[in-house]
Amino acid sequence: MNTASLSIAGLRKAYGKKEVLRGVNLEALPGTVTAILGPNGSGKTTLMRCLLGLHVPDGGKIHVMSEDVRLGPAYRRHIGYMPQVPGFPENLTVREITRLVESIRSVRARFGHGERLGITAFLDQKWKTLSGGMKQKVNAALALAFDASLLVLDEPTASLDPASRLRLMEALREEKARGKAILLTTHRLDDLWEISDRLVFLREGKAECVAAIDVPGMGSNPSLFERHVAGYLEETVHESDAEAAV
Repeated sequence: MNTASLSIAGLRKAYGKKEVLRGVNLEALPGTVTAILGPNGSGKTTLMRCLLGLHVPDGGKIHVMSEDVRLGPAYRRHIGYMPQVPGFPENLTVREITRLVESIRSVRARFGHGERLGITAFLDQKWKTLSGGMKQKVNAALALAFDASLLVLDEPTASLDPASRLRLMEALREEKARGKAILLTTHRLDDLWEISDRLVFLREGKAECVAAIDVPGMGSNPSLFERHVAGYLEETVHESDAEAAV
């Protein structure tokens, strides 16, 4: 039987009187890609921050590789995280940043994917001198460098040029084939069509899971697939607006 790399049950989180997550349930299984979708303000960032231990949930349970995240930060060794906007010390070089992350994780980094993405060309440049796309390549390489069982990726292809995007998508397919569970958020529907197994729509603070293969156009017609996903997201926005007006 396949054991979930990530299991979230009944997750709740509110900010004051605003309840953002109202009992979210979802799983990420080994060898699959699960995409979290929803309009701005739907709770995607809150869910990610609860998973990473940056926010304390008001209720529910989160297990990473069967470890309860409430028992301490040790579970994070199982996670390779790629934030949407990486924040590293401005005056450190890329080489120094990789050594810093290695020391924090106490694991030697493996930069096979980093070489594919071309970061070896600017290892000795300071972080503050890098373009947005160069920073994103380093960001991706670090997320993939520690053989983590669960990859948590926030807008992974943002700022990447077309060639780098293709290389990263190929790297993610390889990690998926190696049995890694991948959880991602993205606004790029072509990314979803290429790699996703399950789509998780956040609607009114709850998660609605759909097998990607059940979406019209998956595997055969990317334009049709994108239209259906975009239509579903637009429906979610309209429902949220209607609820806010009540």
